[in-house]
Amino acid sequence: MTYKGAPKLTKTSTFQVRIGHDYEAQASTKAARADGMKHRPAEDDWAVRLNEHLSFNKQSGRVYLSCQPIDTAVRTAHYTDEQFQVHTKEAIAHYLLASEARTSETALHLRVPIDTIVGLI
Repeated sequence: MTYKGAPKLTKTSTFQVRIGHDYEAQASTKAARADGMKHRPAEDDWAVRLNEHLSFNKQSGRVYLSCQPIDTAVRTAHYTDEQFQVHTKEAIAHYLLASEARTSETALHLRVPIDTIVGLI
């Protein structure tokens, strides 16, 4: 959340993922590219691939773990402010960026900043 005057909020999400998959090798990605439906490049301009699992963001200096949600549903558990008060998404919607405010939380591929991962089981 980058809007001036917006409170510092932490988003906590829970999801199961498959780590180490090859997005480009997926049948759905190949079929979509063949049909001209996938506009996402094989590698983003901002990213440098460190290995098959990690990407480095040239602009922010952060390292991202590539993963694929198992059931494609990413559930936001809650948003917490600096005083550890929990807020609903609806209550803070006016502070959210457009990408955060989407109602659908379905993703076929994720890049998660490794410095934000609290635990892996």
